[in-house]
Amino acid sequence: MRTKRTMALGMSFVMALGAATSIAGTVAAQDEPLEQVTFQLNWVPGGFHAGFALAREAGYYEDEGLFVHLVPGNGSATTAQLAAAGNVNLGNADAAPVTQLVAKGAPVKVIATLFQGSPIQITAKADSGIAEIGDLEGRSLAYPSGGSQAAQLPLVFAANDIDADAVELVPTPREALVPVLLEDQVDAIVGSMDFFGIQLADRGIETVDFPMYENGAPTVSTSIIGNEAWMADNPETTRKFVKASLRGWAEALENPDAAIEALAALFRNVDAETATKQLEATIPLYCANGAEYLGKATEEAWVNHEMVMRESGSIEEAVEPTDLYTYDYLPADEELSPC
Repeated sequence: MRTKRTMALGMSFVMALGAATSIAGTVAAQDEPLEQVTFQLNWVPGGFHAGFALAREAGYYEDEGLFVHLVPGNGSATTAQLAAAGNVNLGNADAAPVTQLVAKGAPVKVIATLFQGSPIQITAKADSGIAEIGDLEGRSLAYPSGGSQAAQLPLVFAANDIDADAVELVPTPREALVPVLLEDQVDAIVGSMDFFGIQLADRGIETVDFPMYENGAPTVSTSIIGNEAWMADNPETTRKFVKASLRGWAEALENPDAAIEALAALFRNVDAETATKQLEATIPLYCANGAEYLGKATEEAWVNHEMVMRESGSIEEAVEPTDLYTYDYLPADEELSPC
């Protein structure tokens, strides 16, 4: 059964599709060569990139006069640093490392948001006796050693009146998180819906999950980012890229099979089954945190994001939330797909 949000996205896409010409016709009608744009992904290609692949393979970028090169990445922090340094003009990165760079004066901004909330979540097995997040008191919780997830736990505990001293925190190598939960060495883990959650589901394990963004740490997450100087010099190119990308994502959420097919066609090393699970697992994030439109985080969400980053110690001093993002390159609200 389609959700109201999915139906709305589909209607928006159908309207756009009706106005579009065929790929061949569009290319043939070009008076000028397609403008080359390089887009740095945040990681190796997966289901969380399917909308970009669909926009490329279906000709949505060509409709805007662009030829987009989708380049695999090596983490959001790296992509954000490359954009801040001007080595990458446009990229795909989590808003957290972007915030840290902006706090240091780097010229990089979020220009469209895809994951309106973080995929990070606290996960326990369904038979653990943990039914509510408050049930973590008196239990053990493993978190990725060396990662930033633990910094947000005090906020989650405080928001849910959990006595932090009553939770045993166990730093654990990332690759060992699923095994220690499966072997009942801990009661719960700090994992994610698009990675650890998939591993557990593949093993037939039923879980109870508490997403961070719903439980005291409502950060904005994976976004389209850009170098400020380059975008100021190329505003129309930036707008065209964002418009076509969001069109691809609207269709990807309506037609995941077509999106994964496009992803697999563009990147031959993609495992379609895993990519499908990644896309399906993260669908709730595209309209999380009170978002009204696909691709546009609310002002309130950005205020909360900055607060979480500051109070968790991820940034040392306050940052104006409006320094983190801009709506200047988004289509008008009436052209965006509603949530």
